Amino acid sequence: MILALIVPYRDRESNLRKFIPYITSTLCGQNINFKIIIVEQSPGKLFNRGLLCNIGFKFYQDECNYVVFHDVDMICDTIDYSYNNKPTSLLRYRSKSGYVYNEYFGGITLFPKNDFIKINGFSNNYWGWGAEDADLYHRCIIHNIKTETRQGFCRDLELIKDKQKIKNNPYYSKNLERLLSFQTDNKIPNEGLNTIISNKLFHINNIQQNNNYTKITVKI
Repeated sequence: MILALIVPYRDRESNLRKFIPYITSTLCGQNINFKIIIVEQSPGKLFNRGLLCNIGFKFYQDECNYVVFHDVDMICDTIDYSYNNKPTSLLRYRSKSGYVYNEYFGGITLFPKNDFIKINGFSNNYWGWGAEDADLYHRCIIHNIKTETRQGFCRDLELIKDKQKIKNNPYYSKNLERLLSFQTDNKIPNEGLNTIISNKLFHINNIQQNNNYTKITVKI
């Protein structure tokens, strides 16, 4: 089994310097065959985590059996990155606030490749912080794909509180409206992984090969 670990990223160089050696050591210690792909968004528009994850998957789906979408500000002490045949939230405990999650599908999420294709990936329409992970979870629900949670624990490198992220995102209310509309209509989405190329949603600025990871810089 080959894991593609995809990291949506922008403006967190200090986090990335800590993250790469830690995750590399962890995956090697678990005897996992892996590729690390950093998908960096160029300055301009608000951060779009879902679109960046879709881009990373689109370019490396033929080289892996499963993927983990992983935020760069999470250092994980007890997380099992091995393959699972169901979409799985790998994060249940966070050090920042003592959070315990029962139904959380963000931060660090594992997908078998075929399941991610089946749900059409992430939505590309959530800007700034918030709600793209709940949309992803609902895509699994409407496709009757069961999900699981592993008992993972992580330490946060980024100390910005969730409420502050909401305050700083002028699109957060629109994100919530979009999510509520999707959950209410309960229709299979017609945008996501299948539209990132046909709708010309991004342009590749640079691909940089490093010893332990590949960094793709894109403009969206």
